[in-house]
Amino acid sequence: MGVRWLPLVLLLSGCVAPQSELEQRRVQLQADGIKAYRRGGYREARQHFEAALQLRPNDADVLYNLGRTAEKENKLDEANDLFRRSIVEQPDHSPARQARTQLLSRTGKREQADREVQAWLVDHPNSAAAYAEDGWLRLQDGDLDKARGRFQQALDRDPKNVRALNELGRIYERMDYPGRAAELYRRSLVHQADQPEIRERLNALVKAGVSTPRPD
Repeated sequence: MGVRWLPLVLLLSGCVAPQSELEQRRVQLQADGIKAYRRGGYREARQHFEAALQLRPNDADVLYNLGRTAEKENKLDEANDLFRRSIVEQPDHSPARQARTQLLSRTGKREQADREVQAWLVDHPNSAAAYAEDGWLRLQDGDLDKARGRFQQALDRDPKNVRALNELGRIYERMDYPGRAAELYRRSLVHQADQPEIRERLNALVKAGVSTPRPD
């Protein structure tokens, strides 16, 4: 998953108060950091994100972006701590939750990842992202039934949850239900068009003769 950035909003004169110079500067630093990250300039990205963080020290998105940068630099302890701080500031920050769960899991701290996700479910029982995260953990265990159940619970709470749609689609592909998988991928792309891998999966299924229902 790439660096998360909230898109800029066009301010209409007379409708919304203009941003302060400091806020404009922070937004520009975020944008510059993301550009640098996407072209592999992680040192430059770090400089931009750290400068943005000085302007708003508890910004969950900036902490997350800086964490992803640290991860690319193989500074895994720092990355984990930055993801943790992002979650402290915004407990339902799903990109930070996902990044931390995956990093804990691949660095030999799977039990801690499980504990944190279970605590998230208890504290936020209506969070679709929490159910999707637990589904991903069950998927790592190879338990397709439990994983499928968790992703379905996520969609029951938020039918637009892109992660649950994609993961459930992959499960149905593995179970040899290509039609169901294709429909889930189609729904996912409706909600988030910029997903090259999912679009490629859908195109491959369609090319193989799998049909999907027309959207309403």
